[in-house]
Amino acid sequence: MAIDFSKFDQQVDTNALKADIKEAEKNGGGAYKEVPAGSYTGKFDKLEIGATKDGRPMLKAQFRIMEGEYKNSCVFMNRVLFGTTNDANMIASAVGFLNTLEACDENGELITVEFNSYSQFNDLVMDIMENIDADQLGYEIEYDPDAFNNISIEDVLEF
Repeated sequence: MAIDFSKFDQQVDTNALKADIKEAEKNGGGAYKEVPAGSYTGKFDKLEIGATKDGRPMLKAQFRIMEGEYKNSCVFMNRVLFGTTNDANMIASAVGFLNTLEACDENGELITVEFNSYSQFNDLVMDIMENIDADQLGYEIEYDPDAFNNISIEDVLEF
């Protein structure tokens, strides 16, 4: 079955898309390099509860490296929170990871990370990300793409 590409061409401003592609290439988007295990400094671009392809809740973290050879590259961590062989361990792993982020609320108090329900946990993760952004927190991480907990927080920084 052939794809009718003309319908995509009609839906997109191709001139604007070409300009965006040039900008992405200037920012390193055209030269993807696999990020090896190591220590990196950067910030979280995304921290959210999303869905797996089959609709199960999953903690998703996207960390952008801010310096060095892999500047602007991203590393990712995903933790499925429901429908695994051991949901309790997966949730405990997510809670432990979120605690290491040391996000504070608007009163400067550390946010207490606990799981009470999936809805509550989603709201909590959104609050943590909002406060990380507001406080301009950065992190020194240890990244190991082969480890179960592939992103470990080594230090919390202010940018």
